[in-house]
Amino acid sequence: MKITDIINQKNEINVNVKDLDIILSHRGFAYIDTLKCKNLNECLRKFKNLNLNPKGVFMNIKINPNVSLYEIQNFIDNVYEFIDDETDAVFGVKYQENENVEVEILCTGMQL
Repeated sequence: MKITDIINQKNEINVNVKDLDIILSHRGFAYIDTLKCKNLNECLRKFKNLNLNPKGVFMNIKINPNVSLYEIQNFIDNVYEFIDDETDAVFGVKYQENENVEVEILCTGMQL
């Protein structure tokens, strides 16, 4: 994941520099990865299995345009249920002609 690509590309739900500043402002360890899944439910399970306790979460969801906004919102709502109430979270969405789902994640502010 290149952060500059995420900021500069045209998405359905865009992310800007201020959004990333909030996520990157948290001190501690960071985790970055791209989850590749068959659907959003699988990506949610993979994210939960990481068992992270971040202060900041950024997710850029790359998904087929046939997936409804309701399904995407449901995924985001489930992420919010899993993370702490005080965690800053930012989500971006980009449609791509691909059957699989990719979720680029950046988690910050984690302590050992």
